[in-house]
Amino acid sequence: MQLDRKLRDEFLRPAFDQFIIGEEFTARFRTEADDFSSLDSEDITSFVNYIAGLIAYAEEKGVGHQVSATEAHALLRELRDRVPELNVNINSPGFLRLLNKCVDPVTIAAFMTMAIHGITPAVGQPIEVINSVGAKHDACSLTVSQQAKGVMSIMDFDELASNCKRLDAAAKNVHLKSSMKVEKKKLKP
Repeated sequence: MQLDRKLRDEFLRPAFDQFIIGEEFTARFRTEADDFSSLDSEDITSFVNYIAGLIAYAEEKGVGHQVSATEAHALLRELRDRVPELNVNINSPGFLRLLNKCVDPVTIAAFMTMAIHGITPAVGQPIEVINSVGAKHDACSLTVSQQAKGVMSIMDFDELASNCKRLDAAAKNVHLKSSMKVEKKKLKP
């Protein structure tokens, strides 16, 4: 059976967690807890906006100094098109979906996935993003890796650790799950 092109979005959304349709980038996390509090929502949203602000800061202002969450949020307020749309369905199971017309949601999802797996990136630790279903070094994976590198070059690692800790606690409360996989490799001396 062949379906009308305008229906593909309705079929892709439930089937895939991360995907691109036209100019829309999407990343989804599943929630499996019975309860979803406003505090959990605040911690998750704060992390999303923190990373989104760092991405925007690295791309708009470049690198050179550590950027605080306050600076990242302030720039994000100025650049409203960089704020990812957040759809939340709090049914059990439910989901959180990030959407934007740039690749930022996928980069944010990569940092969220590391945090909910207990991995806080460290100074000098490279991040490599690989699309497991696409070409080895497809354009999207390379862009996400570049964005992650930019974020790592300007973030305050103590502040990141604090944000990761809050996100991890919220993730445990709502049973936040990602289909992204993360692997921590030891750096060669």
